[in-house]
Amino acid sequence: MVEPNPYASPASVEQPPEAQSVTRIRARQLRAANAGAERNLRQLILCLGGGYLVMAVVSYSASFSLLGPTPPHRYYLAMAIVYTLAMTATLVIGFGARRLAAWARKPLTVHCGLGLFLFPIGTMFSLPILWILYMRPKPRLLTPEYEQIVRDSGEPPGGRTSLTTWIGFALIIVLIVSLIAISLLPPEYRRPPQ
Repeated sequence: MVEPNPYASPASVEQPPEAQSVTRIRARQLRAANAGAERNLRQLILCLGGGYLVMAVVSYSASFSLLGPTPPHRYYLAMAIVYTLAMTATLVIGFGARRLAAWARKPLTVHCGLGLFLFPIGTMFSLPILWILYMRPKPRLLTPEYEQIVRDSGEPPGGRTSLTTWIGFALIIVLIVSLIAISLLPPEYRRPPQ
């Protein structure tokens, strides 16, 4: 009789069919219990990336509307570059977090920790993301244990972002674009008639 390899990974160990079905049922129950946290994490990362996009656009428009070598011009341009880098990092890390991959946990933690200093968008969305990652009961999201649960459940990790989130996201973008357009109007059009 051949003994099983004690150094083999758990995925390589053959399980009987009845054990596989129990594992799948348990994994689906855990996923159902954490469905709200998964959904909130996806929505918060989407809003964080969108917020950084909006702040980058506002900063670029402010830096180019001043059109001068004054220090505020350089300040707004530097701020726009920081928000653009933060948005790019959010997209890369968000891809892994949307798939509930364990590798995304540490980069997302560092990104949200640094995002706390990018007031108001970074602070507003980074705190709830950190709470979801570290203050929820076990199994915690974006851990190797939870990644195995996702694999065992047989269900795709992505899920759909709700229509309400997309509508809210679109309204925020429209509001920011409107504010930018108003700020670019000549002063005689921005003042109320007297």
